[in-house]
Amino acid sequence: MTGKLFNRMLCAIIVLTELAAGVASGATVTITPTVSANRISLSERLTLTLSITGPDVGKSGAPALKPMPDFSVGGPSTSVEYQWINGKTSTQKSYTYTLVPSKTGLFEVGAATVVVGGQTFTSNPIKVEVVTGSAAPQPSSKSGAVDAGGGDSNIFIRTTVDNRQPYVGQQVTLTFELYNRLTLWGDTEYDPPSTTGFWSVDLPKLTPSTRTMDNRIFQYTAVKTALFPTMSGELTIGPASLTYTAGGFFTAQQTRRLSTKPITVKVRPHPLEGKPDDFKGAVGDFKISALADRKELKAGDIVTVTVTVTGEGNLDVLPAVNTPDFSAFKTYDPKVTPKILNSGFTVGGAKIFEYMLMPKFPGVVTLQPFSLSFFNPRDKKYHTISTGAVTLRITPGETTSAGQSDKVDRRNAVVRIGSDINFIKPDKALLVNSNERLYANGFFYFFYIIPSGAFIAAFLVKRRRGILEQNRGLKRKLNAWKHAEKRLEHASRLLEKGETFGFCAHVSEAVIEFIGDRLNIDPGALTTGEMEDILRNHAVAPETAGHIRKTMELCDFARFSSAGADSQVQRRLLDDAKSILAALRETL
Repeated sequence: MTGKLFNRMLCAIIVLTELAAGVASGATVTITPTVSANRISLSERLTLTLSITGPDVGKSGAPALKPMPDFSVGGPSTSVEYQWINGKTSTQKSYTYTLVPSKTGLFEVGAATVVVGGQTFTSNPIKVEVVTGSAAPQPSSKSGAVDAGGGDSNIFIRTTVDNRQPYVGQQVTLTFELYNRLTLWGDTEYDPPSTTGFWSVDLPKLTPSTRTMDNRIFQYTAVKTALFPTMSGELTIGPASLTYTAGGFFTAQQTRRLSTKPITVKVRPHPLEGKPDDFKGAVGDFKISALADRKELKAGDIVTVTVTVTGEGNLDVLPAVNTPDFSAFKTYDPKVTPKILNSGFTVGGAKIFEYMLMPKFPGVVTLQPFSLSFFNPRDKKYHTISTGAVTLRITPGETTSAGQSDKVDRRNAVVRIGSDINFIKPDKALLVNSNERLYANGFFYFFYIIPSGAFIAAFLVKRRRGILEQNRGLKRKLNAWKHAEKRLEHASRLLEKGETFGFCAHVSEAVIEFIGDRLNIDPGALTTGEMEDILRNHAVAPETAGHIRKTMELCDFARFSSAGADSQVQRRLLDDAKSILAALRETL
């Protein structure tokens, strides 16, 4: 049985199983539009792919595209992919269109609706710019040779950036492209370039398509990444590489590794002209709003003021907004929640600051506007945006009123606290016979021994501390478990608050620092791969060492991924870390 026939039979079995089970259509259906490029020339073609994912998508018809009068639309070509996970099926249908522009300008494409299970779902459009001339440098071929950083006339790769002179904090979109006309065996291995000096954010995946170059049709695959330079000057994006295996039944298989050329980006500093005094490095285009959860409350109650910043830019590193005077309130550290969106390959979204304030006194208090100063690379100007003022009406609380009356009574009243002469012991029965001697009591000798015992204990403690100070490795080993427990407790509190970045950082530190302390190794030198080898050399079972490595990799992924991780994944990470430390405590 051939591979293609087996796959067709498997897909048919999955579809028939789903129909027999009668799966209810209440799950979420998503429509994700992707384009082959966000900027094309008037002579180029644009590939638009609509990916529809959901349990009942296989029963849906073709999506209805919003009219695009400035393009000639061809297609669509359709592909279907089935997944069967834990007994549940999920279907992804992809519709690929070819768009030919008729004029230059900035247009929206990809808006479509589809009806699934009686419900209508809509996709968001993507902005595409059509320009005259060449939109991007294309690799050219001469005598069958292609100079694209790596490969030949049948397969080659390249990396490009959309801006070689950005400002600090401005998005630079890095695109890795693969053009292929060969039959590849197995999965290709893509090694992304090093991006030292940049903050990296993954962008949505592009659906593979076809492109024509020099009258030859290539299979085209691209990976886009948003980079935000963190410093000015010349920064280098390192080479990207691709490892593949090609061949056929009658030709020998050959494995090759292709590499692109590095890219130098000249990052410009923020201009000094017009720079506000309260500018803290925000770069992009933002809006700001403020809302209090209530306008009337009692003194001693808590009001939550939510400040929301929305727009385009790297919200992960967006600084805190400028706050008004909070002297009339007892304040708490704000809760900060970023919501990153990267549809259309432009990073943006919202960042929410929640300020919890407790009024100290009754009256009418007006919170002056919150503000944010940012630099917009589009117009190369600084902007300062502000919220409206928030007025709160605070009435006296029960605690406040009682406290004020108590202060007034104490100021105006004179309290009698005693007579001039008082008897030391007014009750004769409480007097003690002076003939009884103190040393005749057994407690005298007991309390006489206490200072001697305390002196001996202090001597032993001091001696132990001296030994630990001389032997730093022993001290680290003895204190390793206590420090790990504290870090896990802190991580548990951050988990309850929903602070994913801090939670993952403390879980990772708890495991790595514990291993370093128990083995007297610098934790900074413990990489994920080296950690597994070191644990195996110290009699840790290979299965346990491998489990620790995978847990640390999952922790790093949840920590730095723009998509983050849900609470169940974070709870599992915490439980795994506890079990790992308990096992290592008995082994190391």
